[in-house]
Amino acid sequence: MDPDSLVFESPSLDSRYEESDAAVKKYSDRYATFAKTGGPFKRPSWLRGYAQFLIDFADDPEWVRALVERVMDHLTAVGVEQLRRNGPSLAGIQINDDCCSLKGPMISPRAFEKICLPSLKGMVRAYKEAGASKVYMHSDGNVMPLVEMWVDAGIDAINPCEPRAGVDVFALQKQHGEKLAFIGA
Repeated sequence: MDPDSLVFESPSLDSRYEESDAAVKKYSDRYATFAKTGGPFKRPSWLRGYAQFLIDFADDPEWVRALVERVMDHLTAVGVEQLRRNGPSLAGIQINDDCCSLKGPMISPRAFEKICLPSLKGMVRAYKEAGASKVYMHSDGNVMPLVEMWVDAGIDAINPCEPRAGVDVFALQKQHGEKLAFIGA
């Protein structure tokens, strides 16, 4: 599969946003509402199947990076469109990217840095330029080895902060408390 040959639905397709637009309208006067997109690890894995995607990281990291960039360009456009449609009513945007297990990242931090981090930085930058006041990262598992990169990318909060997975919120608070909020724990 050539990543450049992938065809996606238009990010401005109204049917994509019907439920989320209605929820924002219904709840934003009472709650901090967030839009949501996928992230650079999880969503591209859906195209290949999880096991094959992990094999691809080892066999052809440059191809994986091209795939990640192509998928993230589309998802970034989706997030920007959500912000355009509901911007003043949104507190920000969540990037859902379950990239960790209880033991740690599904790929090495070095692979995440080389392959996923450039797209993550681009997403966060685009979302903030489009008006997101906060961008937070959701990943279950032990995210400790990736948090520094997420902060560098401009992530404002992490969720769910699982102590049973080894996430030490107190250590993170000491190290990143001025820049990073914690949802969960």
